[in-house]
Amino acid sequence: MIYIDTLATFAPVHDHTAGAHMGADDQSPQGLDALYAFARRPGLTRVWFQDKILHPHFEITPCKQAAFLQLGAVQVDRNVYVKRCAPVFWQRVMQRGER
Repeated sequence: MIYIDTLATFAPVHDHTAGAHMGADDQSPQGLDALYAFARRPGLTRVWFQDKILHPHFEITPCKQAAFLQLGAVQVDRNVYVKRCAPVFWQRVMQRGER
């Protein structure tokens, strides 16, 4: 499944100051291939991909977020997103008592 978290304001990403993360709940090579294929549908390029060990994801703009949601991505809040798309990172956060 492809998930998108809620928009947040942060340091500029590709000339935008608001954005969201788009990731998959399957970080296997096949799951990431599905994420890449999904990202290409509205024209997103691999340059937006953040190849993080604990959280491989795309950084997306509000406009792209709307397009991906129309294509079937599921929008969830930040905590749900991290639990599903970055489970190892979530476990570390929970062990430290952060949230």
